[in-house]
Amino acid sequence: MSDIRMIKFETVIEDMNMKIRERTINAVTAMNAVRRPSFFADIKTKTLADFFYLMRLSPLHVIFDDEKLNEYGKIIISKAYIEVPSGWEEQYNSGNIKDAKMRINAVRKLIEYYKTSTTSTTAGYKFVFWALMILTVDKTDAEEHLSLICDFARMLHISDEEMEDMVNVIKMVYHHEKTEIRTEKIRSIFGGLLDA
Repeated sequence: MSDIRMIKFETVIEDMNMKIRERTINAVTAMNAVRRPSFFADIKTKTLADFFYLMRLSPLHVIFDDEKLNEYGKIIISKAYIEVPSGWEEQYNSGNIKDAKMRINAVRKLIEYYKTSTTSTTAGYKFVFWALMILTVDKTDAEEHLSLICDFARMLHISDEEMEDMVNVIKMVYHHEKTEIRTEKIRSIFGGLLDA
């Protein structure tokens, strides 16, 4: 693979992250400003990197194995910002998440967190979206991975229409195909990707 192609792909993923994060920051800031005026003070005292520190720890390893991923999949796993429960990095890493019992516990913790998170109601959607992105660039064990992604979507109560819309967002990003996004939730989370 050409180094230039890899750098270009890495830049695309970083740009996508920034657009999704900007939308999240704006939504979270507006939501919390109504609830807690001190939220603005909290954000001003932290850098953007500090604010998203927890989002850098990838839970995508519960679906994908680094050793089997191609270079594009590895870039997505290393660059995708996905919120995780506190203590995630200490408890789970790519070394111990290969153990079946540990993986099941990790999945339970993720699902519980995504269903009950008060800081981000969109984290589960982002997890599924980035998993679909990896599936788009890496076909290794594709049927198994798609099955796991669909299981996550069901457990997170992501509708079939929302799944279709996430696939359509990916088509727009990769192929610049214009298509209608029917669900408001997907438009609100990933709309920054559609404006490009």
